[in-house]
Amino acid sequence: MAYRVRQLAEGSRYPLDSLCERFSGGRTDDVGQLFPRELWQLIEMLKASAARERTGTARSSPAAPQGPRLASKSGDRHTPVEDDEVPF
Repeated sequence: MAYRVRQLAEGSRYPLDSLCERFSGGRTDDVGQLFPRELWQLIEMLKASAARERTGTARSSPAAPQGPRLASKSGDRHTPVEDDEVPF
């Protein structure tokens, strides 16, 4: 199983040893020492990451177009809000 995880992680932008350490809570950096649940979570993360890379929907791209933000006041819903203002 560890061999297949290493294959899956080859194209990943994240180092496998760091991922193993994170998913094991700092217990190990070796994929062969992960518990079944940790291994399953790591595999699912790598699959999701690979899917995002293939489709180009990585989180580093902006989710919404940039533009003026609008305040959500009950009376005036289309008042632009400056960056240093708080709308409430």
